[in-house]
Amino acid sequence: MVTRETAIKDGLRAVGVDPVPDAVVGRLDELTGLLLADALPRGFLGPAEADRIVSRHILESAALVPLLPTGTIADVGSGAGLPGLILACLRSDPVVLVEAEGKRASFLERCVRELDLLNTEVYRGRAEDLARDGPLRDACEGVVARALAAPVVALELCMPLCAPGGSVVLLAGPSVVEERSALAETAAQLAGELGSLQRLEIPGSEAASWAIVVRKIGAGPERFPRRPGVAARKPLAGGRTRRRDVAP
Repeated sequence: MVTRETAIKDGLRAVGVDPVPDAVVGRLDELTGLLLADALPRGFLGPAEADRIVSRHILESAALVPLLPTGTIADVGSGAGLPGLILACLRSDPVVLVEAEGKRASFLERCVRELDLLNTEVYRGRAEDLARDGPLRDACEGVVARALAAPVVALELCMPLCAPGGSVVLLAGPSVVEERSALAETAAQLAGELGSLQRLEIPGSEAASWAIVVRKIGAGPERFPRRPGVAARKPLAGGRTRRRDVAP
């Protein structure tokens, strides 16, 4: 029988993250245990996710590592810490977990303590507020989001936190392919440029996953971020306004 640590190590190799020290694999295994014991019962993950924590969540998050620049990474709407906690385990660069909901933020802080993630800090608050009046405007070399909102909405929420020259990487479902023009238009209004849409091959996962890569090519316009909730009600371009079609 394949152990969970072996499944994680083999899966990391399959998504292009290799070699990984055994201590890091062990930390990811410990995180998997925290997700099963705490995040799942509290509804931070869907009730059907217990059997696919490794494939659909740990490995999908890890697949972003080759797409991210060096430097500070912000995970917007971190929730159960996906992908931010996985990135913090796999990278030595600083990671910022942005979460507005108090119970989820407390869970993230517990994980940071128990996993001894010295490179990780939890910011309680909305991305719009942290980018408007807070410390994160144009501050992070990379910004990621998963199950935050529909891609065009998530992009608007993430771009103000990204430093010029950095990248926003969003996880999305297969319907994102039909939204390329809306994403490109949204990116352009936010001082960005749509890079690539990449299908991610995740071992053991039946769900199709895509990564959207958007480059920040200049300082963000002063009118962004808009007030909380406006991006979802009035997206900058067309496209879906519902969040990506994957489990949180």
